[in-house]
Amino acid sequence: MKTNLVWFRNDLRVYDNAALYNACISNDEKVIGLFISTSKQWRDDFFSPKKISFIYHNLISLKEELLKLNIHLHYHDSTDFLSSIDYLVYFCKKYQIKNLFYNYQYEINESNRDNLVKKNYLKKAFV
Repeated sequence: MKTNLVWFRNDLRVYDNAALYNACISNDEKVIGLFISTSKQWRDDFFSPKKISFIYHNLISLKEELLKLNIHLHYHDSTDFLSSIDYLVYFCKKYQIKNLFYNYQYEINESNRDNLVKKNYLKKAFV
């Protein structure tokens, strides 16, 4: 059975989530979710404690909603975007992920991270 991964970032919702929808289209494929927090990156980007608390509260709600769909949400804390990419590659190998789904982020650091993932790291994960 193929396993699809939904990489949640700032889109901590079940409804109106294109990545989640597309990952779930086929009934023949298992779907799991992953959220990687980047605590040092958040501090460097001046995330307020309230914003960080908001993210964690939404993660709890997301986990509960995903469980209703029989989708398990995995969580990992990395320091920054670069280490989060390394963990993503590790996770994809560990769980034998066949397809990775995520919604675009348009901020500069996030866009740079996603470009690195597409160009360099996914080749390592799906060899």
